[in-house]
Amino acid sequence: MAASAAATGLRALPAQGVGPTLHVSRTTHKADLPTSTTCRMCPAACGISAYTRNERLITLMGNPQSALGQGRICAVGLAAINLHYLPDRITSPLKRVGPRGSGKFEPISWAEAVNTLGSALAQSKGTLVHSEAMDDRIPAPLAAFQRALPGSKLVSLGTSRRRALDFAAQQAFGLAPPVADLVRARSILCVGANPFEGGRRYIQDAMQIAQARVERGAKLIVIDPRLSNTAGRADIWLPVRPGGDRLLLAALARELVGLGRIDASLVSLCDVDPARHAQWPTAEQAEQDLGLSAGSVAATARSIADNLPLSVLVADSVAARPDGDQAAAAAWALAALVGAIDAEGGLTFPETFGQGETAQPSDPLQAYSELLDGGGALLLHCANPVYDLPQGAQLGRALADQQRVGMIAAVTPFLNESSMLADIVLPEALPLECNDMLSVACGSTPLMALQRRAVEPMGVALPLRDALNMLCEQSDLGPLLRGLQIEPEAQWFEATLE
Repeated sequence: MAASAAATGLRALPAQGVGPTLHVSRTTHKADLPTSTTCRMCPAACGISAYTRNERLITLMGNPQSALGQGRICAVGLAAINLHYLPDRITSPLKRVGPRGSGKFEPISWAEAVNTLGSALAQSKGTLVHSEAMDDRIPAPLAAFQRALPGSKLVSLGTSRRRALDFAAQQAFGLAPPVADLVRARSILCVGANPFEGGRRYIQDAMQIAQARVERGAKLIVIDPRLSNTAGRADIWLPVRPGGDRLLLAALARELVGLGRIDASLVSLCDVDPARHAQWPTAEQAEQDLGLSAGSVAATARSIADNLPLSVLVADSVAARPDGDQAAAAAWALAALVGAIDAEGGLTFPETFGQGETAQPSDPLQAYSELLDGGGALLLHCANPVYDLPQGAQLGRALADQQRVGMIAAVTPFLNESSMLADIVLPEALPLECNDMLSVACGSTPLMALQRRAVEPMGVALPLRDALNMLCEQSDLGPLLRGLQIEPEAQWFEATLE
């Protein structure tokens, strides 16, 4: 791994033992043992150090040697330690013993759970696999399992929320969404984005914005109908009416043309007809239509013109609107017109270290409708469709009907409204109890985030990879999986590191 990383220019996150090596308790005066790993509480994948004492998690800290996070850790990341010791954690497989939805379960062995679930899936007319990991990533072994399982479909609301922006970027560039080079920007335009509260790169974006403002005097401009945490800290806040960002971006482009900051060559490269400049809304029209204060559009355009390069953040929620792909494209076009595409301080296109085929989830509402009509099986991974989907109460009543859904199984550390309907519950180990490796997009440099086990799983909980390995090898399902082999986590992780 080290040789291939050097050959491809990859930078890996620090392995165990790198970073803070000593943490002494102020009460016991004993040293705690650190494990450098990766936070999986959100998609940012910040590097952290997990400290243990007597094989128990004591505290989490940001790892200053990590390329992601650089020693920072947010409140959500710190709260990961609380999940491990909640009294409601599932630590052994469970089997329903009352009517479906009664919430009555009894502990069973892994062998019985795997045999029961494997037989049910093998006999099912079809299986819907629904995954909602905390960091919005569909685990690679689960995606491989679903692809090999005949008649199955995959859904993920977290992934679906991001698909709109991914689609917009494919339409605009034929590539994945660009990554903002915030730390070297002098103007940062947030279109619906709220990086001080959340986002795809949450901590990294907030940290880089703060660094750019301190070191380069960067101007933060926010287009958002509401006064978010980011808008409240902006140099310029443009509270447009909902859906008005496209009109505002066109007016900004027209103002920049008038200021001479957009030349004809850039206009032609962006496939924009120069003759149509006159048709773009004026600043006054945009202000009147969008309820903005007089002079705000022109002042924003002057600020951008005086503080190039421009970097742009577009929220997933903006792209998810009916016209969202056009709104996102308008924001990226504005960056292109000022020469900020694939440029320092502008937008770059992320590279990732390939980790197999990318999962392509189905439409959630259609998939559940087909499940209820077809009487198949449902496999939930940390998902709660009864809570998350529209008309969830109605869906819950339908899932409770065993004539409509033959088997419901849940792989999860905790029970929720949906897993309470399950016939079989498999206890999944939490991230700090697992080993993993994930590719993280960070500008043009691909990073491999290394997740190392800090403590042993509680009870007989298992990593997802181990649970799927047992389903493949120790149940009736194995012969139907078209030769699928999912290695146990320890074996896979050791081989991957080599």
